[in-house]
Amino acid sequence: MDFRTQVECADICYGPRTQGSFEDMATDFDSLFDNVDNLSKLEALSLDALLSQYGVHTVLDCACGTGIQSIGLAQMGYQVFASDISRSMLERLKEKARTRQLSIEIRRSDFRNLRAWKDMRFDAVICCGNSLTLVPRVEDILRSLRSMVRVLKTPGGVSIIGLHNYPKLKREGKILLVRRAIVDNNRAELVLDVRRFGIERVWVTHMFIRWNFKGWRLKTYTKSYICLSADELRDNMFRAGFHKVRLFDIFGQREFEDDEWLLAVGET
Repeated sequence: MDFRTQVECADICYGPRTQGSFEDMATDFDSLFDNVDNLSKLEALSLDALLSQYGVHTVLDCACGTGIQSIGLAQMGYQVFASDISRSMLERLKEKARTRQLSIEIRRSDFRNLRAWKDMRFDAVICCGNSLTLVPRVEDILRSLRSMVRVLKTPGGVSIIGLHNYPKLKREGKILLVRRAIVDNNRAELVLDVRRFGIERVWVTHMFIRWNFKGWRLKTYTKSYICLSADELRDNMFRAGFHKVRLFDIFGQREFEDDEWLLAVGET
C-alpha cells in the first residue's frame, strides 16, 4: 500500500460501514470545488504569473490528481506533462484532457521518486494543493524535493510548491475547523471539509452527503497532512539543491506574509 492510498473511506447508506481508498475519490474529487473549470483557470493564472518570469515552456505536474493545474496550464499553451500515484486520478485526467482536446503526456509516478520521468528534464515542476505534505514521514518531504530537482533543467529550472499554512491556523487556536460547505441543488448534494489539528499532522475529512432513492447517503474520505511551516519548506528546498527560494501569496502577486496559502518558488 502506498502513501496516497493510506486514507480512510466510509460509505454509509442505512447499512454497515465499508472501507475504501484514495483511489475511490477520483469520481468525487472535483465536487470539492464550486466550479472546477473556473478553479483551473484561476490556478493557471497564478502559476503563469510566476512561470512566465522564467521563460517556461515544459511543465511537469508531479501531483496532478484530476488535473486542476494541468488542464489550466495546457489551455494557456504550456506543454504539460502530468503524473500521480493514483491510477484512478490519472484516468480522470485523461478523460478531461480528451474531452477538451488537450495534449498532456501522463505517466504514473510517486513524487518521492520520479523515476517515470528519469529520461526527461523540464523547465518547471509544480506540486500544488498541499500535496507535498501528504507523505507519511517528514523525511519524505526532502526526498520528494530532491526527486523534483533531478528532473529539472540545471541550471535554469524552477519548481513551484503550493503549501497550506496550517501552522498559522494552529497559532490561532484551531482544533476543529469546517472549511467549506457546498450545496448542489441539482444533485441534491452537500459537501463539507472538516479539519482536525493534531501536534504534527492535520486530518482533513471530505464529507459527501447525497440523496438517492434509498435515502441520504454519507461518504467520507480522510487524508492526513504534515503540519509544515513556510520556513521549514524553504529550508528543505535549499537542502534539496535549490540555490534560490522565494515565497509568494497564492496568486503569485506579492511576497508571502503569513497567509493561509503560499507558493514557494525554487530555482536550480
